[in-house]
Amino acid sequence: MLSKRRAELAKPALIALLAFAAMLAISLTAGRTGQLEISAGDISPVDVFAPRAIVDKTTTSALRDAAMKSVQPVYKLDNDLRVSAVDRLNGFFASVTTVREDASLDFNGRAIQFKAYSKLELDEDCYAALAIMSDGAFNRLKGVVSCVDEVMADGVENAADGLELCRDRINSLGLNDQAKMVAIALSQAVITENLTVDEAETTRRREAAASGVAQVEYKKNQTLVRRGEIVTQAQLDMLRELGLLKGSSPLSRRYVFGVALTLLLCFGIFWAFAAFCSPELIKTPNKLVIIAIVSVLAVAVEFYIGRGASDHLRAALPLGILAAVAAVFSDAKTALMANLCVGVLGAVGAQHDWGYGICLILGGSIAAFCYSRVRRRAHLIPAAAIYSVGNALVFAAMAFLETEDGRGIAMSAAAGLLGGFATGLLTAGSLPFLELAFDVLTPIKLGELSNPESRLLKKLLIQAPGTYHHSLTVANIAEIAARAIGADSMLARVGAYYHDVGKINHPLYFKENQYNENPHDNMTYEDSARAIIAHVADGAAIARQYRLPRGIRDIILQHHGTTATGYFLKRALLKDPDRDPSPFLYPGPKPKTREAAIVMLCDGCEAAVRSLGSKEEAEIERMVRGIVTSRAREGQLDECSLTFGELKIVTDAIIKTLGGYFHERIQY
Repeated sequence: MLSKRRAELAKPALIALLAFAAMLAISLTAGRTGQLEISAGDISPVDVFAPRAIVDKTTTSALRDAAMKSVQPVYKLDNDLRVSAVDRLNGFFASVTTVREDASLDFNGRAIQFKAYSKLELDEDCYAALAIMSDGAFNRLKGVVSCVDEVMADGVENAADGLELCRDRINSLGLNDQAKMVAIALSQAVITENLTVDEAETTRRREAAASGVAQVEYKKNQTLVRRGEIVTQAQLDMLRELGLLKGSSPLSRRYVFGVALTLLLCFGIFWAFAAFCSPELIKTPNKLVIIAIVSVLAVAVEFYIGRGASDHLRAALPLGILAAVAAVFSDAKTALMANLCVGVLGAVGAQHDWGYGICLILGGSIAAFCYSRVRRRAHLIPAAAIYSVGNALVFAAMAFLETEDGRGIAMSAAAGLLGGFATGLLTAGSLPFLELAFDVLTPIKLGELSNPESRLLKKLLIQAPGTYHHSLTVANIAEIAARAIGADSMLARVGAYYHDVGKINHPLYFKENQYNENPHDNMTYEDSARAIIAHVADGAAIARQYRLPRGIRDIILQHHGTTATGYFLKRALLKDPDRDPSPFLYPGPKPKTREAAIVMLCDGCEAAVRSLGSKEEAEIERMVRGIVTSRAREGQLDECSLTFGELKIVTDAIIKTLGGYFHERIQY
């Protein structure tokens, strides 16, 4: 059982894997199409529009750098260094004064004592000059303290510059050459840099200036480069970032991972939906193939055409075809889910334009509901018209949210209307091809096959009229039973129309077409069984000849399962109890779907009830329940998804319908 389940999932899994690979390849290669081959300084051959909002990082960075450079450095004054310098000079002069007041010292002694007491590094000439300096000159020399104090009070950023300023002030003190030499030496000994840049405050002010510069940003569809304009480096950088420049690629690791993860989520959501809400979809790989192919084509259009297109061109793209086709081949809920996933991918393809993605999802939802009601090809016209109007309203609504330009809103609505009509044309044109190429039934095809004017039904009516009327009765019963359990009632009805079409080849072998003569009277039981059983294979051959879809052919092949031709088998066993029963068995296969099982039960019950002598309700119920129980015990229903609860509902529906057919009438 497990291996069988794995085998059933193998095809859907392969389809999903191939579709995933195709969509990933499209999304990763689409950015390289339509790229410009251009360099900075070249003249642009075309107008280039921003496919999405983008920041001109190069220009923004240059403006912010200029703003930062315009902010002058902020300095901080170290007043302690000034006080220290002044204190050192005052200490020096105090020591020198003490030595000069010592009358016991001669010239050499003074010079030696000056050097001993001084905490400043002066040369020998300075000490000698101090030793012989007059009191008046010495007092004027003390003015160097004020000079140093003033210079350092203003702040010294560079020691050489500070010394030069101090020298200018010293020149105004009226000192002789020797005193001036000492004054300059003293200032050189104590002046130090006490004005330094406040790095933290300077950085803060420069960053504040830079943050005050707004980003240079281009909105979606704004012109990046005009035709005939010389391309700047800033423009080139934006083209490269957008993947519009030849040799550039948007395939960063982040982008690849993001696209792959988005695809995985979309496929995972759709797979979970199919498994829990639409399990029949997984069991019909051809429908999955159709949905996968149309999805891949839709994604290709979104990425290759919609990626660099204007809003109006994107609105005119026939992307509602996925929802339309999925609704026709499956149902509205499948179409909604497939459209949701492709709508998300469409937003990614349109350079992360989520507004466009919302339009795809809303427009596709309208298409899903419109086309899910299509039962005839003529219904495609009103479905396309309603969808087109709905699609126009969707894009108009989005335009109202994005712009105040009335002309732009009108153009968006017109583009959405055009996209709806294009979707309608493509859907109508592709359906016959898809039906034929993938041998998949649609409500439209079933409607055409149910037409009593179809060639094969006409032939059945003419050549096997009894079988034709039997088939009509079985079709009515099967439709009611299928509808009662939520199965495909249209498929059950049409399948019943054609289930006995093989009887056309030898209609007189079957009781409903016999009038006076019965050919089985002159045949062996085995030959009679083979003649009866052959109508299944003959029916399948005729179905292929008339190109009936696989769903109908399957019902033809499965409507007897592996049951026996009961009448002839019983007669043969009465004559020879040891006779091999295999020639009397239908080859099968057993019903694989609920619809095929319903046709089997309705076929057997209708024929059996018709053969009853008494058509009392109790007799009809006894016969129907006996046949249904027999089919279930024989395992004829083991390979379809019909549950016991559904089987009871089907049985009751058959009893009620047959009771209505064979109700007692008033005699006239």
